Amino acid sequence: MVVVLIAGVGIGGYLIVRAVTNEVSSALGVGDLECPASGDIGELLGSPVSGPAGGSMIVASGCYYTGAVYDVIIVSGSTLIADEQIASMVGEGEAGGAEVRDIDVGDKGRVWASDTKSSAIAVGADALVSVEVQGKDFASIPDRSDAAVAILERVLR
Repeated sequence: MVVVLIAGVGIGGYLIVRAVTNEVSSALGVGDLECPASGDIGELLGSPVSGPAGGSMIVASGCYYTGAVYDVIIVSGSTLIADEQIASMVGEGEAGGAEVRDIDVGDKGRVWASDTKSSAIAVGADALVSVEVQGKDFASIPDRSDAAVAILERVLR
């Protein structure tokens, strides 16, 4: 009887935590991030990657891909902090001497590229999503802003 009671409390506790986490995520505007397949990311980059490795917390979720040439990081976060995150992304690009451009993706879409990184960000219907394409071990890479935007578009669909 005690074992059945403990199991019932454990299952009930799990269901309550899961429901509360989903409610908080919804209220914060995080949305579920569905990681694209590594083959799709590799095709958009023109170089194979493996992954995704990823995780999810109450306020953000992400996907990480790694390859011989590029590392790709996709993060989905709360729309409540969109303006601050976009300003941070723009500031990083400007500090690196990159030209930050508006893009026609989601709301408030922006993109930039430096010699080691290309970054794109936009607000979607449910979440703020950012994509970073970096040179492996911070190596120099060509402008991959088009690939970052294409990945962003795919995630925001």
